[in-house]
Amino acid sequence: MRASRQLGFVLAGAAPTPSGRRLPPRNHSPRVVHAHLTSWCVATAVTRSRMAHSATFTSCALTSVFTPVSSGCRVATPHLPTARSSFAPLTFSRRGCSWQTATALRYNLRLWASVDKTDDTAWRDVQVQSNELAAEDHHLLTVQVSDEILRGYRVPGQWVMLRPDAAAKKASFFAISSPPPPPAPPPSSSATMELLVKRVPNSEWLCELRAGAKLDMSEVGGEGFPTAMRFNPHVKHVLLFATGSGIAPIRAVIEDAECLRDKESITLYYGCRHPQRMAYRDRFERWQRQHRVRVVPVFSQPPRDWAGARGYVQDALEQEGIQTPVQETGAVLCGMRDMTWAVERYLVERGVAAEAVLYNY
Repeated sequence: MRASRQLGFVLAGAAPTPSGRRLPPRNHSPRVVHAHLTSWCVATAVTRSRMAHSATFTSCALTSVFTPVSSGCRVATPHLPTARSSFAPLTFSRRGCSWQTATALRYNLRLWASVDKTDDTAWRDVQVQSNELAAEDHHLLTVQVSDEILRGYRVPGQWVMLRPDAAAKKASFFAISSPPPPPAPPPSSSATMELLVKRVPNSEWLCELRAGAKLDMSEVGGEGFPTAMRFNPHVKHVLLFATGSGIAPIRAVIEDAECLRDKESITLYYGCRHPQRMAYRDRFERWQRQHRVRVVPVFSQPPRDWAGARGYVQDALEQEGIQTPVQETGAVLCGMRDMTWAVERYLVERGVAAEAVLYNY
């Protein structure tokens, strides 16, 4: 009862979730309430278990197992190893639970796992090579990095943390936008990474950096988009979905030499408010010519003369439908939660394997 009452405040926007996030006030369906209640209970249990461990414990592998019960699903207590496991993956299996519950849990665990990850992180001094305006309120930051950092980048969708210096209390996470280097790149003193930075209060300092400026970068983290493991040999068609700065790791997927090799068709649904906020527009033609990617721009506030898709990414998907055999179709998603939830639900309900719907967390 106490948890249910607490959840009521959370869903009403009057109290934060265990991750510190406030939900917008609105009426929620019973299934959404059930999803948030489950994720709330698990996130609370995880947080309490974490507090019982050493304060320096910063990351661990979490496995939550769902099993069918009459009321919907039951969540086993996550296992938290006592040893440190820097940047270990968050994993769980979905058996007998709704997509809302699974996605809500994954989202809350992701936010929980990102807290205080800087305690035992190895930081490297890097230098800004260039800082260009990629779109309205979006900057393309090119950073010179060491071979040690570059070797850790193997899969599109991985990320790094940035901070101004060692005195900074918090670091910001950014998915790497440039594709991974070849498996055995030659040593270089001019190795670079590209990051797409959206201008928000926490990233103002990054958007103002000039060439030659120094900052701290972490080692590469995350497992990226595990296409090699999760796309079975039957997946011949790939749908890519991005909103706003979520295009950053999707660009890496497109331009990587191996990630989507031998796919028969690739379609990108990319949503923004209006054309001025759409990064990488200058690459669309190249993506189509060199990587056989059909790009579907979607604008929620399009200009009057816009003849393309309007509304949101999930609207464009529903209008076109899945035009390939569902058993041969996979998807890669990055962007706003409402979009990813709606797209995943649409795909899975129409027969796309849940294991073939990929996130980079």
